[in-house]
Amino acid sequence: MVVELRLAGASIAVLGSAGFEVLTHSGDAAKTLDDLQFVLGEGPTGEAFTTRRPVLVPDLSARGTRWLQLAAAADSHGVGGIYAFPMQLGGVRSGVLTVYCRTGHHLDRAELLACVQQAETARDLLLGALDHGVDGIDRTDGVNGVAGLSASAPLRTVVYQAQGMLMVSLGLSLADALTRLRAMAYVEGVEINQLAAELVAGDRMMPTAESEAQ
Repeated sequence: MVVELRLAGASIAVLGSAGFEVLTHSGDAAKTLDDLQFVLGEGPTGEAFTTRRPVLVPDLSARGTRWLQLAAAADSHGVGGIYAFPMQLGGVRSGVLTVYCRTGHHLDRAELLACVQQAETARDLLLGALDHGVDGIDRTDGVNGVAGLSASAPLRTVVYQAQGMLMVSLGLSLADALTRLRAMAYVEGVEINQLAAELVAGDRMMPTAESEAQ
């Protein structure tokens, strides 16, 4: 799909307790922008899941101040548009297919339909995996754009661990602990998985209520 539609990248994300987890992605641009949406807690992917409707943004720069940081990062990767398609069957939502278009490239009606069909295919694979266990997912590469769903899926277990540790250390709610973790990652310019791993391993000092008061 990425090659056929001349995309900058594509990804599939599912919703976990700490936010969206990228199950698979193609290309550095998709990974970077997926991670940034996770850190910021906003963007087309989350909106598509929440509203149960596709979120089609052909030109991020035309959104003004909305998603300003995401637009800047997208521009630096040569990405101009983001299209997010919820993967759902009736009332069951399994995730979101997000595709990234190069600057100046907009998807036409036929290409949008192709993306909807790919979202449906990915949905069926994920729902089938839930029925038959994770090993029921086909791990082989293919031409349908949803290849290797489980093979490149580093779920954010370490983020959950760091989130819980911050909750206890700072006396925060679980949601506020995730917000704090996202803010730390953004301010320090580090990938959130790396930051979480360092906190969990003790390679980075865990903030405490006492240190925050100083």
